[in-house]
Amino acid sequence: WPLILNATNLKVIPMAALGIAALWLHGRHPQADRWLSMARRSARAFSTMYGLDGAYDEGVGYWGYTTLHMVLLAEVLHRRLGVDERDLINYPGTVRYALVMSMPTLGSTYVNPHEKEAYNFVPKGAMNPALDLVNFGDSGIGADVTVAPWVGDVAHDPVSHYVAQNIGGLQHIPAAVWFDPKARAAPPDASLLDVRLSNDWVISRTGWDAPSTVVALRSGGPANHEHADRNSIIFKAHGERLFHDPFKAAYDTRHPRWLLRQTEAHTAVLIDGQGHQYHDGRDGTNSSWASASVTGYEAAEGRMQVTSDATPAYRLVNDKVERIDRSLFYVKPDLLVILDRLDLVDGTKAALSARFQIFNEDTRGIGAVTGTTFTIKRPHAGLVARTHAYGSTPVTALRALDLPPEEGSFPFIEVTSGAAAQHTLLTVVAAHPTGGEPGQLDVRETAQGWTIRGSHSGQNIAIDIDRARAALPFSSV
Repeated sequence: WPLILNATNLKVIPMAALGIAALWLHGRHPQADRWLSMARRSARAFSTMYGLDGAYDEGVGYWGYTTLHMVLLAEVLHRRLGVDERDLINYPGTVRYALVMSMPTLGSTYVNPHEKEAYNFVPKGAMNPALDLVNFGDSGIGADVTVAPWVGDVAHDPVSHYVAQNIGGLQHIPAAVWFDPKARAAPPDASLLDVRLSNDWVISRTGWDAPSTVVALRSGGPANHEHADRNSIIFKAHGERLFHDPFKAAYDTRHPRWLLRQTEAHTAVLIDGQGHQYHDGRDGTNSSWASASVTGYEAAEGRMQVTSDATPAYRLVNDKVERIDRSLFYVKPDLLVILDRLDLVDGTKAALSARFQIFNEDTRGIGAVTGTTFTIKRPHAGLVARTHAYGSTPVTALRALDLPPEEGSFPFIEVTSGAAAQHTLLTVVAAHPTGGEPGQLDVRETAQGWTIRGSHSGQNIAIDIDRARAALPFSSV
């Protein structure tokens, strides 16, 4: 447990409290210097939890108060003793991390009508779409950027002031001291529209407001507060979550919502109905052993593609997995192509299923299936997706997570390719605003894979897919 606690957010509040108390007692208590030294040493050790770019593995929901307590200790240390450790981590970078993980959506604030109790030992809360975020793991339902105005002032960073004024919420009292509505703010430049973070999370978008599109891929390694979500994706377009990662998974295995931590509850893939490795909860929400890694990534104006290999995560529960990866090709603003591949060893055969979770926690999500085509509708937007399995026809169905009715309805689309030693599953997704129509796309199987031709959102689409290419199998032609 000392090793576990040394690398989680649980360390940061007592660390800051000890340091601030020691600073208050500095010169007045014989042990104050010892306490302060302990707190500063702990802060330096904890700073390695952040990537050099400021990425934070426990998710942006835990990033908010964790970074706030790092800042509080650094600020009091500077004010009280003139010791400047306000660059212990890349604070401008970590505010940009919160920025790229933000995902404001449309709609009014709501309280889940099925929520009857606290799931995570915290009070019930309303969901404000304006504060929505890329909620990998236990990130929660609202981004807190209380530290952003402090970073903007200390680092003379106009982007941090932009975040303070436009992104997420300022949820803690220090923001009332630090926030300056007249501070010079500058919006992020185009380089932040497509980001591969140091922890191998990939986020691509068209902009920062609610109608913008966001595509997020959860690759990378394990972390405290993670879920069994390697290679899962979140897709928001025209103001709506269209591929969802459910909110408020339980922290206790005895609660039915523990299921929401599993691969089955994510927009991810299953092998014979089984997800990748995850722990049994005896140690709470601590990290698993499951890892994935980005094996290819490139972004250009209007395009992004990425391949993530999750073989190590799935092989921990199925030693017959030779390879399982997911590749995305995102054509901005709202066309997403998903390629899932599975290879098994020794002629072993298994079914491959891809699940697409529907946001229905406000009871306003609708899914439907016709043959190998499925649709998802939300009040402000929808999508049409067509599924293809190389050399065969996938089975596409509308299902729901096996949770008690009092927890609500959690529908998803499941696309299954029957038992085989090798699988290549293609899903072509075209989003559109409500009242609009998706474009006309022709998908044809070839000796190499598929071709996609047609138009969508006013663009001519011409994509070739080489299923044998290990990484980045998409080509624009």
